[in-house]
Amino acid sequence: MAGPPNPRKLARIVKGTPEVTRVRKVTDPTSEESPVEDGWAAKSDDLAESEPLVYEGRFGMKNFVTSIRISVFCAALFTMMSGAEAHASFFSQPVPSLQNLSSELTTPEKIARYLWRHFAYEKDQTQFGAEEYWQSAEEFLANRRGDCEDFALLASALLQQAGRTAFTVNIYGSGYAHTICVYIEDGKYSAIDGSDLKKFQADNLEGLLSAIHSDWSRAAITALSEETRKGRILKLIPNKKSIKNK
Repeated sequence: MAGPPNPRKLARIVKGTPEVTRVRKVTDPTSEESPVEDGWAAKSDDLAESEPLVYEGRFGMKNFVTSIRISVFCAALFTMMSGAEAHASFFSQPVPSLQNLSSELTTPEKIARYLWRHFAYEKDQTQFGAEEYWQSAEEFLANRRGDCEDFALLASALLQQAGRTAFTVNIYGSGYAHTICVYIEDGKYSAIDGSDLKKFQADNLEGLLSAIHSDWSRAAITALSEETRKGRILKLIPNKKSIKNK
């Protein structure tokens, strides 16, 4: 039976040089009695692409595993530090005005992508200590955190600035209430739901709502009330199919 590779040779294998690369299979790598299979003679070009270059023999197993763990930990730590620096750098930038932003974000696709990249979901109770608090588009731009109606209000404001027909809609169903931004393009109805673009191109608003939540019971076109910081209902929309089924 062939023996384990030389440590220097193993280091060259990891770096990708065409040395001995066949992985030895061990039933229990920590046991001295573990049966192994021969196979040290194969070269790197004999291995299938799906076979990872990993040493699994008894030689240096503890040190090898330890070094892998340290490498993974260092990589994770570096990623966290880099992410924190990027996060701090982003939030230190000046808040863009709604008007300037709308000149860049002229399509539903660009707006949805911008929301996904730069905003985070957070409940009103956590952020404001209130069950319900609707942020204006300017507030949400500054905070970068909010829930469904905040995403919808900003998306709607940006679309309106771009000259498109857009409005916010509350959807109600059994045990849920949700707010989306609805926009009309070429006579068809689609939505920006949070940071998701739902380009359903429905023939009417009821059809769009059914595509998003098939079990909706009623809906309402809404707007922000500056006085109460909540949604103000402009028009109620009953689900006629739901009423008929009852």
